[in-house]
Amino acid sequence: MPAACTPAGSGNWSTLTWSGCNGGGASPPGLTDAVELFGPSTVTLDQNVSITQLYIYSGATLNGGSLTLFISADYGVIVNNGGTFNGQTGTVKYSDANHTFCGNATFNNVILNTLTAPRTISVGAGSCSSATTNVAVNGTFMSGSDATNKVTFVQGSGTGALANLVNSYYCAGNGGISNINCVAGGPPPNIGFRRIDSCINIDPDGYCSDSWIATMAT
Repeated sequence: MPAACTPAGSGNWSTLTWSGCNGGGASPPGLTDAVELFGPSTVTLDQNVSITQLYIYSGATLNGGSLTLFISADYGVIVNNGGTFNGQTGTVKYSDANHTFCGNATFNNVILNTLTAPRTISVGAGSCSSATTNVAVNGTFMSGSDATNKVTFVQGSGTGALANLVNSYYCAGNGGISNINCVAGGPPPNIGFRRIDSCINIDPDGYCSDSWIATMAT
């Protein structure tokens, strides 16, 4: 792991005093920085953030807010020994590379950047200090980008699982990992609805009720 930057105390990401970052001074981490959070620090994202890796240790918490955390390196978000990652309504986006889920974490959206080659995602492996990785995803889950650039999931050296059922599109295999529904093709088109002005439906009171038709969203 590269030298990491750490915050002093708890608070919002952008206003905390940081040390050890490649940019020097007390400014927040940037794209070339790895970040370590130690208990009892609680940090909340209040801006979109791009870093290489994130380690959350015992007693520390990261709250994702409603923003995007971009991760460029393997073992991107590592939750070890009792640390907490709260996805809230935010998004974690992993770079166009192979990656590993490690530790227990609850994501909202966790997605891959547009892929330029097939990629592999390991669930529980490598620098996981716990033998068990249990990831919950409340929103959109990692998918490949097209029929050529698919994603493949593999079981790591420990026990890895998804806590809830998720769909992965343009997926070449789920590696036997529980709750990953691996779909070879792309996602279904979005269905929208468009109101039409002409009166088609007359309700029992003689009024014209709203009429809607389904449309394919573009």
